[in-house]
Amino acid sequence: MKVLITAIAIASATCILPSPVLAAKVEKKDDKKGKEKKGNPKASFKSLDKNGDGFLDKQEFAGLGSSGDPANFTHLDLDKDGKLDEKEFAKK
Repeated sequence: MKVLITAIAIASATCILPSPVLAAKVEKKDDKKGKEKKGNPKASFKSLDKNGDGFLDKQEFAGLGSSGDPANFTHLDLDKDGKLDEKEFAKK
């Protein structure tokens, strides 16, 4: 009986506790997602620049979702001209 209880305890512990191999896979997956989120600023800029004028206005910048809030736009608009060029956008 004692052996059976010990075997059940060990089996339960191995199912509950993550293995180092599983943890490594999760870290790699998270790293990959982080890289995809950050992406290529130049490509992101071009996809957001709907009118193709080489600048992002507040409406185009809002296309970033939660990152595109007006406070972020104001912070990035270094020359305060009401639009972002590629260099200003890349600093985000």
